[in-house]
Amino acid sequence: MSLRVGSREFEVKVSLEGVDLGRVSEALEGLGFRYLGEVYEEDHYVDLRSCSSYRYGTVLRFRRSETPSGTEFRLTYKGVVESSRVKAREEVEIPLPDGRLLEVFRKLGFQTIRLAKRRRVYARGELRVFLDVVEGLGSFAEFEIVNPES
Repeated sequence: MSLRVGSREFEVKVSLEGVDLGRVSEALEGLGFRYLGEVYEEDHYVDLRSCSSYRYGTVLRFRRSETPSGTEFRLTYKGVVESSRVKAREEVEIPLPDGRLLEVFRKLGFQTIRLAKRRRVYARGELRVFLDVVEGLGSFAEFEIVNPES
């Protein structure tokens, strides 16, 4: 587990409603992307609107990830989105030893919003592509790069 502080994340999300994810996977592999595996992610977004220094668009997310190799927990802060075409923003990610921090937020009175998804992960160089099936929302592709050179 590593701490990612002061990272700059750039991402684009696209709805894939009605699109065959198998064909998208084949197309990605045809473009040289490597399939890295599948993960189940359960996100809990902490409602920060009651905080005096809250800025619209900032996110605090608690994530539980389940892979064949085990379960991981992470807390992620995402700053204000700086661009409308591509989500560009600061990101700080902290690995956690277990899921107790979520309970601490709840005991402090914070509400959380739960979002769960099955995610297929692909990579080519520094570019990551995630094919997500999100409970209650549908299918999406997310293109992400962290700290690009330009």
